Amino acid sequence: THPYPVARRFDARRARALASSDTLYVYDYLDLFAAGVEAAWEDYAAERPKGRVCMPTEPLFSAVELVLRRRGEAEPAAVWAATDVDDLELMECERPRGHNNVGMVAWLCTMR
Repeated sequence: THPYPVARRFDARRARALASSDTLYVYDYLDLFAAGVEAAWEDYAAERPKGRVCMPTEPLFSAVELVLRRRGEAEPAAVWAATDVDDLELMECERPRGHNNVGMVAWLCTMR
């Protein structure tokens, strides 16, 4: 018998992204950005005398997804087209990774 392969949450989507365009799954970029900011702080601290680095007390990296909504409405727009651009605006949206319903994802990222 062969062991059943254990798949992590987004492995199928990661594989499709790699096969279709030789790229990363979009939500993996957030982890890469976070790791890059942390590495930059580690390098910065390593170049300074011990005890001379004041690390931020806030998280080094945070991101919130941005989605479109119609002006004056509280919820994201379920259906829209490029011709609606004058009636749309960005709003912050808290939802689990991978629950987007369009082919483009945007975030507001804070890097300290």
